[in-house]
Amino acid sequence: MFTSRRNPPASCVIATVWVALIAGVPGCSAAPPAPEGNDAPARATPTSKISDASTQADPFAPPTDDQVRRDAQGKKGGVLEVKLSDKPGKKVWSSAHKQYFWEKAVVVKRDANLAQFPQAKLLVTGFVRYEITGGKYVYREFKVAENEYEGIPRPSDEEAVRIVKQHLADFLRGPFNSMVNTDKIKLEIARPDEQKWVWHSPESVEFRVRVSYDTIVSATEVASIQSVWDARLYRDKVDQPWQRITGSERTRTEVSRRKYTAKQIRDLPTGLAR
Repeated sequence: MFTSRRNPPASCVIATVWVALIAGVPGCSAAPPAPEGNDAPARATPTSKISDASTQADPFAPPTDDQVRRDAQGKKGGVLEVKLSDKPGKKVWSSAHKQYFWEKAVVVKRDANLAQFPQAKLLVTGFVRYEITGGKYVYREFKVAENEYEGIPRPSDEEAVRIVKQHLADFLRGPFNSMVNTDKIKLEIARPDEQKWVWHSPESVEFRVRVSYDTIVSATEVASIQSVWDARLYRDKVDQPWQRITGSERTRTEVSRRKYTAKQIRDLPTGLAR
């Protein structure tokens, strides 16, 4: 004998779908209540997902300062310090490579490894360059802008001035031709607030001197000038005397101007006439 089986009332179907109303519908078999306390399964919440993501590094962010330092240091060894520029890194276009790079300026201090000057240090100024590939920053190279040495004994002020005087025409170059009474040119070492000694290499050092001179500035005028010049000495080896010199005028102040006739100007002794 078969027992007839009826479909559940529509109210039960609705109650099954709308779980929140189960308790209020008679005759429905509700699902068992969710376990509570220690038996309840852990559930991830939107808040926890956001918190986890915030602790992860952004793969598309520019390199961190620590990463720039590591890349600037390289693998050669002998690095004593890597100093980053206070200015932020920037995205730049390279016309040579036809692409954008991200660059950060740095100064790397390392041992100079000079047998004659064991305490010398080498300061390498440049920038660390990264390719921007697929939105990511990939280290490419360290580009050197200039080198400077520390710890090499420099000439005394007196010796520096003496060397410049010995090669005065080579030092003053073009402007020397229009200077008058060149035997009266006054030359002295620059003041401390103006001075800057720079060793570009063990065979080349740069410093500053003050030069006072008279020069022809028109067909009928002579001006008295006070100026500061960059002087750079060269030698072939560190144990040889200085052999060559170059100079360039850094600052120039006109102190006074005097009038002459055109003939008097032509008769003045100049560097060109020497």
